[in-house]
Amino acid sequence: SSVDSIGSSPAALKRMGSGGRLLTPAGKRCQCEVAPVAVDRLEIDAEQLDEMFQSWFGVPEVAGRPRAQHIKGGLDRAIGGLWRTLSLQASSDSSASCTPEAALLALAGAFQQEPRGVAVAVESVITEYLARMQARMARWLREEDPLADEVADIAQWVMFDARPSLERFGDGLGGQMSPLCCWHAAADALEHSLLRDWESRSCDELARRLEAVYGEPYGEAPHSKPRAADLASEPLRLLRDVLSRWGAWKLHREASERATSVLIAALNSALRGYRGSLRHLLPAPHLADHQKAKGKHTATEKVTKALHAIAKKTGAVCAHHHHDHVPLEALIADLACATAEGADLAEWCKESRAQVRSHVAATAICAELLTAFAGAFEREASGLCLVAVESFFRIPANEALLRHIRFREGQPLGCARTVLGAPLSASARFLDESFGDGSRAARAIACNTVIGFLVRRWANQFRRSPPRASGFIGSIDADMHALRSFGSQHGADRLWHSSCPVQPLHEIRRMLDDPSGDILAKGASRLDALLGAGEGSALASAVRLASCR
Repeated sequence: SSVDSIGSSPAALKRMGSGGRLLTPAGKRCQCEVAPVAVDRLEIDAEQLDEMFQSWFGVPEVAGRPRAQHIKGGLDRAIGGLWRTLSLQASSDSSASCTPEAALLALAGAFQQEPRGVAVAVESVITEYLARMQARMARWLREEDPLADEVADIAQWVMFDARPSLERFGDGLGGQMSPLCCWHAAADALEHSLLRDWESRSCDELARRLEAVYGEPYGEAPHSKPRAADLASEPLRLLRDVLSRWGAWKLHREASERATSVLIAALNSALRGYRGSLRHLLPAPHLADHQKAKGKHTATEKVTKALHAIAKKTGAVCAHHHHDHVPLEALIADLACATAEGADLAEWCKESRAQVRSHVAATAICAELLTAFAGAFEREASGLCLVAVESFFRIPANEALLRHIRFREGQPLGCARTVLGAPLSASARFLDESFGDGSRAARAIACNTVIGFLVRRWANQFRRSPPRASGFIGSIDADMHALRSFGSQHGADRLWHSSCPVQPLHEIRRMLDDPSGDILAKGASRLDALLGAGEGSALASAVRLASCR
């Protein structure tokens, strides 16, 4: 860039001290020794300057050249003209040196004689140039309607090329311009206008692109194919581009804040589009987590349960009317593909959060929003996978395996066998068939969901027919070991840093060891949190009954 190039001779650079400040040898006078002459030569002819800007930003010299590149070239020529003007040379003289260092050398003598007057003149020149740059940018944004990436390129040039060169020039003056800060305000206004426009355009463009990706929902037509791999990867590519922009701008306060805002908008659009594309796969809209936690049964939940019951009795493949004639295997394949997509989005958020936290200059809000969206995508993927697991075990051959969950009494500790052997074998086949080619994150979520499903079936069987506690401890230990081993084998244990789906069995085991009133009350409360309101008290009653036998 012409802004960063240094055209000063070695002899001239020797006169520059550390930090770019000018040093005048003792006993010698600078060639530019009359300050009033320098001030006069720094006066700006507004009409002439407008003509120069017109030539710098005129019609592109090369036909078909991208408009943004031409604008960038015009800015390069304009900043070069600024340094030639401050070097007391003609701004149109392209052969003259156009660097901040050359301008500092040219103004050295004048600053020594009349620092205040020359400083005012210099700042006036810089302000005039920046004001015209901003006017040109406003016209370009208004008339050409550039893409967000094109605006970002220009904003980056202003922040990291033009602005640093102006700062180097100001530092080289030895503090002479510190009382005068009008040019800082002009530079701030130029940056602000470009960043504001980039933010708005980026949010609009990302929303349109993500809407196009998720425009055709999963399972909209019978036997619909999973979303193409290249199309499914498009949201991740767009999110990576936004985060990359944040990484490049993280040291600039306003730019990093604007990039964070765009990242939030992109993640919101991705989550909204992802949810919308799934509406034909599910028997009813997703229920809010707080409704599930409170155990409320809304009308939608009741209808969903009724439809599930009808589907089970009549052999229908899905409760939703759009899938009345779609085989369960095809529905499971669509659900698995959608689960994998949500899992990959959640995994990207987690990995990006780790990268963001590694930056000292990272803002806390960026890491926090990535954490929040990782949880949101993971919950969506888990909910989809649960429907897939339920559908898999609705197939008659697989449904029969769930009947193996029957408790046997009198098995000694260390010798008991798990009652979950057959369901776990079928679950391993489900994971291999549906997620064998998927990512590690997708397989982990699927395995975690399978374990949670089997734990609930186990808890329901224990509640309905609690065995005698004295002969049951060995069996429950064997079941917990089998579930944990299954989770470790398929990678679900990587999700157990905060909660484990096997925890309900641990709570029941603790209650069986000590069925006192206080232990039962605490265990029931924890089981309510793990399995839903009302489940804890029902299981506590089953524990009490098992202990009395």
